[in-house]
Formats: sequence, C-alpha cells, structure tokens
Amino acid sequence: MLESSKDILNLTIAFCVVWFTVFLLWIMYYVVSMLKKANDSMKLINTIINSINSVIDHTKNKIKNSIASFEFFGMLFKKIVETINFKKQKNKKTKS
Repeated sequence: MLESSKDILNLTIAFCVVWFTVFLLWIMYYVVSMLKKANDSMKLINTIINSINSVIDHTKNKIKNSIASFEFFGMLFKKIVETINFKKQKNKKTKS
C-alpha cells in the first residue's frame, strides 16, 4: 500500500484537505447561523417599529378628531354667546 514517500505525502495531503474542508464547513455553518439570527432580529425590530408607527398614527388621528371636536364646540359656544349678547342688547333697546 505505502510503497514510497510520495504515497505518504499524497495521503497526508488528502487528510489535510478533508480536515480543511470540515473546518470551512464548520465556519460556514456558524456564519450562516449568525446571519439567520441577525435576520430574525431585524424582523423583530421591524415588527416593533411597525407597531410603534401604528400606535403613533392612531394617536395622531385621535388628536386630530379631538381638535376638530373642540373647534366645533368652540364655534358653537361663540355663536351661543353672540346670540345671548344680541338678545341682551335687543332687550336693553326695547326697555329704553
């Protein structure tokens, strides 16, 4: 089987190539594993950011609706006060 030193060299080179391939596969497995974890983390962060944006948009819409209601009630109150003042002035003119 081993007749010369060249056979031992070829056997050693083959053994080293096998171990080098196993080492490269091991490194690739961990790199891919890290990339998958990073991708999962990015998906989680993206989900959290979308949830926060949705809450902010919902709150913004509620505030806009509330402001519109306050403006309506403010205008209504202003009209009531104007009407009351107009009637008071009308009553003063009729009493005079």
